[in-house]
Amino acid sequence: MTPYKEYAIKLDKAFKRARANYLEAFAELTEAKEAYDKASTSDRPEVFSGERAARIASTKANYLYAENIFKNASRNIWDDYENTVSKITEEFNEAAASYYSVKPELVDDNALSLLNSGIMTPEDVFRMSDKYANNPTMRRLIADHAGKMADDTQFEGSRASLLRFSAKLAHEKDDIIKSWDSLVATASCYAGYKRTNYGPDYVISMNQHWDEVSENINNL
Repeated sequence: MTPYKEYAIKLDKAFKRARANYLEAFAELTEAKEAYDKASTSDRPEVFSGERAARIASTKANYLYAENIFKNASRNIWDDYENTVSKITEEFNEAAASYYSVKPELVDDNALSLLNSGIMTPEDVFRMSDKYANNPTMRRLIADHAGKMADDTQFEGSRASLLRFSAKLAHEKDDIIKSWDSLVATASCYAGYKRTNYGPDYVISMNQHWDEVSENINNL
């Protein structure tokens, strides 16, 4: 099996961990703001002269402090997330390179004999690839053979199909890396933290869109 799902799950966990930490930090800021708002609008009678002003000043100071803490925490949370994603991506690329590398021990001699026999039709070649869905070495050999068949005049009617098939199998590594890059870009978009001018509400709203992606990852 390709390494895609394994590392997609790691990315999903990193995203959800960052989101949970962000929500926790925002909850603390919200609590401080609500206390300040309550003090500012309260019509409770003063116990002593200046009590209301003191209460407002105290809760405002706490709110401003919490706001500064939140800004720093937010920056650290998403910086840590980006560093984690970079590490996961590096590991994924290494795993993909290893998975798709040619391995002599994965060559099926019986299948190779059939490919070289000259008796196979394009349909036979197409079906054979399904048997080796988790064997990149054999799929590359099959892709090479399909490309050669496309140049054979006896298969002229299937030339376009053979060429598409050959190209698809030959570029599976490139395709999975593109899929990974797209997933990382989607995660970055749904993190929302790069649009800091939109504020926490935007970040939290964008974060929620990740749940659908997460479900798709777990259903791979």
